[in-house]
Amino acid sequence: MAKATQLILVLPTDHSCKVKIAKQLTEVMDGKRVSKKGMQELTQTKGDTLADFIKTYALYKFDLSSED
Repeated sequence: MAKATQLILVLPTDHSCKVKIAKQLTEVMDGKRVSKKGMQELTQTKGDTLADFIKTYALYKFDLSSED
């Protein structure tokens, strides 16, 4: 199983989807790991547009890799 190396908190600015996004964030915060494919489904993006989505809407990006 691959180990996650980054944590990215994403919140689109479209207020019409506030409830939907809140539900998705709650699911993620409840400990469900979201894969790249899962993020594409949550954000309705495909391929390279996921990276653009993250660049546009990411509030926080944490590097989880440790340098021991």
